[in-house]
Amino acid sequence: MVVETDDVGLYARTAGTSQGQRVGLASNRRIVWADCAVSTDFTPQGIEGDTDAGSTWVRVRWKPQEHEQDRADSEPGEAQSAWMYRGYLEPLLHNGGVPRCVTLRSRESSASTRKGGFTKTGS
Repeated sequence: MVVETDDVGLYARTAGTSQGQRVGLASNRRIVWADCAVSTDFTPQGIEGDTDAGSTWVRVRWKPQEHEQDRADSEPGEAQSAWMYRGYLEPLLHNGGVPRCVTLRSRESSASTRKGGFTKTGS
């Protein structure tokens, strides 16, 4: 689940790198469906404290939106994907063990299975 973003939300990007483009955003406290996670060479500016996950990005089920400010929900059956910064995601109803991504490419088919949602635990 998206956490610690207040009213701003969390951007979905085409890549977890500096070249990634914004393709919508998820509101705070919304569930996102994760496939895998990877470390890249890109950490967003202004990250500190509990939200500092280094350069770890999570590939989530996401249909790209027309405008970067368009809010949307991650859906478990969505065939497309985007990347979200791990520091603003927390596990929900599982141990948080998201597998490592084999590739930095986004999902283009619905062949893989759901790996889990994220939400804030404790406080």
